[in-house]
Amino acid sequence: IKNISLELGGKSPFVVFADSDIERAVEWIMFGIFWNQGQVCSATSRVLIEEPIYDAVLKRLTEETAKIEIGNGLDEGTLLGPIVSKGQYEKILGTIERARQDGATVAAGGGRPAGFNSGYFI
Repeated sequence: IKNISLELGGKSPFVVFADSDIERAVEWIMFGIFWNQGQVCSATSRVLIEEPIYDAVLKRLTEETAKIEIGNGLDEGTLLGPIVSKGQYEKILGTIERARQDGATVAAGGGRPAGFNSGYFI
């Protein structure tokens, strides 16, 4: 065993080990990134998953993400409102596009949701 020190910066990583309770991990990942549309300094901006459970965690995250009600944040039942500004919206879309160009696969979303012809919804 080696002593190590990790400087992970302010990017709020969520680490999931193979012996983790997957349902609890998914619950907290979802809260961490979708609370306040992820527009908080402590948003779960990256998730590190131990390889043996990667597929299971990704499957559950994708299933839970599909359940999110998107819309006007003032409407009852809405869980995910719009991004705060056009600039931030475009920045997020640019980040998604760069990730795709670098070989990333988008498991859910990745653009304007169907049925939303205006507003800064992702």
